[in-house]
Amino acid sequence: MKVLFLDTNIFLQCLDLKSIPWKDVLKEDELLLLIPHPVQEEIDRFKQDGNSRRADRARKTNSFFRDIINSPGECIEINNANLKVIIKFPPPVNKADLESIGLDLSRADDRIIAETLLYKKGNPSDDVALLTHDTGPMLTAKRIGLPFLEIPDSWLLPPEPDKAQKKIDELSRELVELKKTAPEISIALFNSKDTQVEELNEDIMTVEAFSDSCVTDYLKLVTDKYPMEDNFSEASESSRHSHASFENIYHSMMTYHPPSRQEILRYQNEKYPEWVAEIKAFIKSLPSRLEKRYFEFQIHICNVGRVPAENVLVEFRALGGLLIAPPSKDGDEEQNVKLALSLPPPPPKGIWKRSAIFGSSRVLGEVNAISSNLWMKDLLNRSGKVSRDRNAFYFKHGRPANCVQDIIYECDELRHQMEPEVFNLKLQIPPSSLITKGAISCRVSAKNVRTPYISITPIKINYSQGDAHAEFYRLLNEA
Repeated sequence: MKVLFLDTNIFLQCLDLKSIPWKDVLKEDELLLLIPHPVQEEIDRFKQDGNSRRADRARKTNSFFRDIINSPGECIEINNANLKVIIKFPPPVNKADLESIGLDLSRADDRIIAETLLYKKGNPSDDVALLTHDTGPMLTAKRIGLPFLEIPDSWLLPPEPDKAQKKIDELSRELVELKKTAPEISIALFNSKDTQVEELNEDIMTVEAFSDSCVTDYLKLVTDKYPMEDNFSEASESSRHSHASFENIYHSMMTYHPPSRQEILRYQNEKYPEWVAEIKAFIKSLPSRLEKRYFEFQIHICNVGRVPAENVLVEFRALGGLLIAPPSKDGDEEQNVKLALSLPPPPPKGIWKRSAIFGSSRVLGEVNAISSNLWMKDLLNRSGKVSRDRNAFYFKHGRPANCVQDIIYECDELRHQMEPEVFNLKLQIPPSSLITKGAISCRVSAKNVRTPYISITPIKINYSQGDAHAEFYRLLNEA
């Protein structure tokens, strides 16, 4: 018969005896499991242990030992995968016999080995071995010639969490429950191509400024193409042609009025010089107009929790020297203004005028305009103050008029499980600066959120050189 003396760890660290797959290590059909006296002592001591799982296992084992003692024949039989397993206590041994083995009997492991060896000597027909998972008893058994079986790792229970891990698990459970009663904010950044990214990579075009002599030369090219008019003697027939169908009837009522000297002087001394100054300023500013020293993106903020967020603040901050450009107003659309050279003012020309009777409609038009403006003003006065949407975001300190480092939005209530709030942002690179690295920070806080949600997205900036000279010649040809 196969006889195994059990070490204490089989009861404290392994599966239940009924669940252990004994056939994995045995070929026999019958197995006798013996519980040595030192194991009983250790179990009695561990059942008062502060270690919860070991104490619990020790108490269950102690109850099991009590069942064995109270059973007929002081043994319990279990069936395990067609294997007959008998569990009992070994016969008592005297101290002198134990001491004769020559081991240190003050150690529980050595007393277990001594009992096992004495039983083996007294039952030479049985196949006796020690069953343990500890290396100390294995080594001692090997050195005194006692067979042993190593408990497979597959029989062991999962490691018991230590106090720190238990505390972490407890806090994790509390956190899960807390999240059920608090908002949960998600922050996502999308680039100009509507792709969610963890980092922004932007391309910026810089353009070299025109020199003063270059501005002068380009201005001359424009004024040569559009010189100041100096001939005002010819009467203009174009204004009269529009009345050709009525000429036979009303010819006597139309008279030609040449441009006055005042109109001519105003054209020569004011309008044309002002246009030249405007063109000069345009040419000088063309390189900076061509520069794209900004980039745009979106930040999506969503409450994915189970309750609304109250008194929400969303704070954006540009880092690394970047600035946040003023947001566009609601309904405004970013317009790419087409660059063009403005045409010179038309020179004064004589006109054909009808008699005063035909001008009476002007008075009626002015009366109608005044009436319309008064009605609109009255409508605005009666409209009252527009109520504020508690679920919408507003500027906390008003809409900024210039570039700023940070901007704050506020909202009375950010509803949960709704579409994300979309914030369109434009970051500006200061003039003459070549910033290559920066970041945008987003911080979301609320009255019922313990810790603010913070997201910082790094930004990399690449630069390329534009050609303002080629652009000027293109504009000159199109003018």
